[in-house]
Amino acid sequence: MFGHFVAKVGGMKKAWLYLAVGVGILSSQALFDYVASEWAATHSNTISAISTVVGVLVTIYLINSFSEIRVAKQEEQRFRSIKKIAFRSLSQSVNDLGRRLIAPLTGIDLHESGVPKVTKEQVATYQRRIQKKGLSLLEVKSGFWGSISLETLDERLVALLEDPSFAEEMFRATSTSRRELQAALAEWAPVMVRVPQAYEDLAAGWPLADQIVRLAEAWRSARIAQSEGTKFDSSELRQSYAETISAYRSWLEDLQTNAELPTRGSHISDADWKFKSTSSSKR
Repeated sequence: MFGHFVAKVGGMKKAWLYLAVGVGILSSQALFDYVASEWAATHSNTISAISTVVGVLVTIYLINSFSEIRVAKQEEQRFRSIKKIAFRSLSQSVNDLGRRLIAPLTGIDLHESGVPKVTKEQVATYQRRIQKKGLSLLEVKSGFWGSISLETLDERLVALLEDPSFAEEMFRATSTSRRELQAALAEWAPVMVRVPQAYEDLAAGWPLADQIVRLAEAWRSARIAQSEGTKFDSSELRQSYAETISAYRSWLEDLQTNAELPTRGSHISDADWKFKSTSSSKR
């Protein structure tokens, strides 16, 4: 029972508990003097020896306990710093992934937003496609694009699928995002092993990693169907796209929390979004 109780007392409390026990044992000679003075008088050497041994053992234990507590705190601080770096890096990678999938439907300038490997020519191409379908170009003030609804994205997806080049572009964008996400997860895999609780936090990204693979295959099927001129049911693709964006937004929110970023996507309101006035041709 005593051992079970001690096991539930953590760190510093446990050390102080053993200190109290040791003090009690060390004071046993006075207790013997009080309740059994005659026996204590004839066994004083035995009591002194026992008290000395117990005192040494308690001292050694306390030194080890306090040293372990100090080391644990240092490790916790070090791991927290490593964890923060990992989550900030992943937060940027995941945010770029989502923006690559959203921009071709909204017209937001990826090049201007600083997303790597996106040229001005690529931006102009998807913006022209959007305008040809009579859709407006969206403009955003923040680097986190969390306010646009899935319903709006779905409406634009249906309209843009009429252009064969759209499926081709989205397949490439999704495939690029898939490879970069896998590389980012692999880069920080050691952190998942070494940092306490990091495994659960980073493992939350696997649903997105799996979903983006399914989305890439859906775009591949759409591209093949359009190139062959066969009928294509877009319902599965639309569902996969919506699930991917949902998974991206969900994990990004978790990453931003763990990264302790000074700015977060959850603070973005609908007021941050506005429509550009553009002259568009009718469908």
